[in-house]
Amino acid sequence: MILKAYRHGSARSALESAQYALHVKWLGVCFADLASRNAVASIPLTERDRSKIRNLLVVTDAAGDEAGRVLGKELREMTRLDKKAEIESLYPVDGTEQTSFAEFVVGKIVRGEYV
Repeated sequence: MILKAYRHGSARSALESAQYALHVKWLGVCFADLASRNAVASIPLTERDRSKIRNLLVVTDAAGDEAGRVLGKELREMTRLDKKAEIESLYPVDGTEQTSFAEFVVGKIVRGEYV
């Protein structure tokens, strides 16, 4: 919802939305990132999470763009697995990770892994 407000403006300021909307990208934690980093810190979804996911799926499905498609896919995977992960789960904790969190983020940007 925050990304949507930055990209398209908020409903609260509909008359000025286009004037203040920004061209921003989503660089989020994807399930593929967790698998590739052997991240184990996943948390069960709460009822509030499930409600937010349902609302976001309505918005992303209606958007019909690449960002909506990718985000919708990630949201559906979260629902299927009934899990979420915080970005902190990608931080190296025991020295066994080969890259730091900063290197991980820069790598995603360089590879264009954002929408």
